[in-house]
Amino acid sequence: MSAKPLTYLLCALGAVAPAQAAKIAIDRERIVNLSSEGDAWQLFDEQDLAGDPKAGSGGKPVTEYTNGWIKANLVYPIETVVDLGAVHDLSDVWFYDINGADSLQVHCGDGKVWTEIVSKTTSAYMAWSGVQKVCTGRYVKIRVKSPSTAITEMVLYGTAKGAIEPLPNSVVTKKPTFGEMMGTNGFIDDDRTLLQVVGNLREYHSWQWDDGNGDPKTPAYPLNLFGWSPSWVRGTGWGWDFDEYYKDLSSKGISLQPVFQGTPAWMFGVSAGDSLKPMGLGKDSTQPASYLEHADYLFQFAARFGRTTHPAGDLRVDALNTAKSALGSVDWMEPWNEPDKDWKGPTGFFSPRVVAAMASAAYDGDQGRMGTKVGIKNADSKMRMALPGLIGPRLEFVKAIKWWADQNRAGSFPADALNFHHYCTDAGGQTGGEATTGISPEADDLKGRLTKIAQWRDRYLPGKELWLSEFGWDTHQGSKFKAPAIAGASGYEMQGRWLVRGFLEVAASGFQKAHQFMLRDTWDDSPGVFATSGLVHDKYDTLNAKYAQKVSWYYVNTLHKRMKDYRFEADESKNGIRIYRFSHATADSLAYAVWNPKDSAAAVDVSLSDRIAGSLREVRFEPGRPTGVMSDGPSILGGPYMVQGVTGRPVLLFGKSYVSGKALRPTAKLLGAREGFRADGRKVERIEGQGRLMEPAPVYGR
Repeated sequence: MSAKPLTYLLCALGAVAPAQAAKIAIDRERIVNLSSEGDAWQLFDEQDLAGDPKAGSGGKPVTEYTNGWIKANLVYPIETVVDLGAVHDLSDVWFYDINGADSLQVHCGDGKVWTEIVSKTTSAYMAWSGVQKVCTGRYVKIRVKSPSTAITEMVLYGTAKGAIEPLPNSVVTKKPTFGEMMGTNGFIDDDRTLLQVVGNLREYHSWQWDDGNGDPKTPAYPLNLFGWSPSWVRGTGWGWDFDEYYKDLSSKGISLQPVFQGTPAWMFGVSAGDSLKPMGLGKDSTQPASYLEHADYLFQFAARFGRTTHPAGDLRVDALNTAKSALGSVDWMEPWNEPDKDWKGPTGFFSPRVVAAMASAAYDGDQGRMGTKVGIKNADSKMRMALPGLIGPRLEFVKAIKWWADQNRAGSFPADALNFHHYCTDAGGQTGGEATTGISPEADDLKGRLTKIAQWRDRYLPGKELWLSEFGWDTHQGSKFKAPAIAGASGYEMQGRWLVRGFLEVAASGFQKAHQFMLRDTWDDSPGVFATSGLVHDKYDTLNAKYAQKVSWYYVNTLHKRMKDYRFEADESKNGIRIYRFSHATADSLAYAVWNPKDSAAAVDVSLSDRIAGSLREVRFEPGRPTGVMSDGPSILGGPYMVQGVTGRPVLLFGKSYVSGKALRPTAKLLGAREGFRADGRKVERIEGQGRLMEPAPVYGR
């Protein structure tokens, strides 16, 4: 009998012949490690070597899926979700068991409702184990209880019930100007004039400064009263005034992005800092409702410093304060700092699920389920919130938060920016191992690290900003995060070079903000990590003048002031020399940054593109010169343009834009123009005999 008549016969009897179950192809892009620890792809990275264990021809895969015993008490059990791309009828699960014995569980389902397929102890040794059980679902969840649950590969069998859903299309996010991107970290008592070195301030802000200042006897929520002007940091006749502080910095063109830390003393009876999560003792840290007090505080802050007016009855202030709202001086809020810092132990460590729950409460009161008077967005829909800055560029952590939001917030991600920290060291960051020295941003592949995150963002969370909210190097030569003296250049010089190049690499990566850590040193004579990472010296320094600017302050200020209105356009690097091209945000002007990533190399001359139309003007970074030194050499028309003496200290060049090798307007030579330059390098051209400016602006005086 042919196959077709048999199918007709089975249909007539009310049954359909099942499709033959086969190995299911796993797409790495569709794996989410809910614990963010360990490489979950190692469960499926050797499918060819695994063979066909169901048919008795399994191989011997070798890469073990484990995070090891270090931090095991924090991260285990590890859970991983595999998106099959379509609903499948699963029939079998096989795994290669190598050693150890502990629990392995596998479920399938729709992401919310799960059916158990496997619940076994991995008691075999170097052998395949299989479970045959039919289950229908799009997702498979794998739970590994401990490092003793030691397996190297898993094979899933089944049949798709429909076409595989394609991955989302990428939507490229516009790159920022340097004015929008460049920032630093700092405090209310920093020198405000020196803070103008950049345009963004990530201000470290303790909750207790606004709520009791460490006094456990002050009223607890919901009777707690807030102080802003003056804050709770005050004494007779004095007090920190955040109303005045934020207003003043805003008037100076600095965007405020406070990052909130710690808890008030009334919550635990002591000042616990960030060693305890911001929720009452005994509460479930994976539930947004547990963070009611924290979300209430953030609502009060956003109501005061945001841009939405509230009735006085919504605002709780102490007797020394006046209830105010819509002061409009703060642009962003960040509800915690480094929640994944494992050195704080179980009480201070947040898993992705815990961060997601806290962020959901902080963002909008868990979409209003906690009430309308808690959460940042409920106070001011225009206020934006960044995820707490993670201790490294941990994309898996963010993927896990997105999975939580997909299941618990119908896909609404509880933040407007994804936020990471990273320090370029020979250990791969601040947590990758025991560092011995800082390394250059190019040696660390900073741009490559960040570009991968930007590409993921463009596909899965388009429109969200990306922040590198901590990066930098120490100047003390005993620090493990130092910018080391190289080829006669001091540590101060190297810190300045690497910070400029770090900002340039961030601009090229697609990140929207980068905050250098931090404005001031904390202890100039200390070899400790971060003690000398500032752009200026310690305000209590006995070795240098108070707040004395380092080389790096002048270099960073030069980059910010010269490149403020430019955004990255193209990488034209060649022969090991970095050549980045930038375009002006509003004018037909271009800029280049040129440098040699090898700081020990001899100076070389570098030829730029022959498509340049018109003259270029060079700006060189110089210690003690706040905006560098601009060349006053002759105009060079056409191309190529030769940049002489290129080293590890970048050179900036400014000129006209071009289209297909032609200027967008006649060149200065043909017009007989006299040329001047603004501080950002843009030309000012006066056409002789016509008495008008093509770009009206004061000429930059050298």
